Amino acid sequence: MKYKNDIVELVRELVTSIDDDWRSEGCDEPSMDLTCATNNDMSEWSYQTGDNSFSGSCYLFPHWAVVTLTRDSDPAKIAQEICNQWSDLVG
Repeated sequence: MKYKNDIVELVRELVTSIDDDWRSEGCDEPSMDLTCATNNDMSEWSYQTGDNSFSGSCYLFPHWAVVTLTRDSDPAKIAQEICNQWSDLVG
């Protein structure tokens, strides 16, 4: 996938920024939600962290992948999960 390496780097950066008191819903350890969105031909993408229910850069795109990051998340595995979700959504 075209953007996989960019997503790996994004996840690598984000996991190091997780504060001790951050929690994603249903997660007992420090964590954050990451939403990555793409257009119909996966030629553009954007991301946002945290609650995605009201606004953010992902609203410009129709296909969303949502994952939870913890400090021990493997960036390559998370990036692959995002790419897999996009592939399933775009078809």
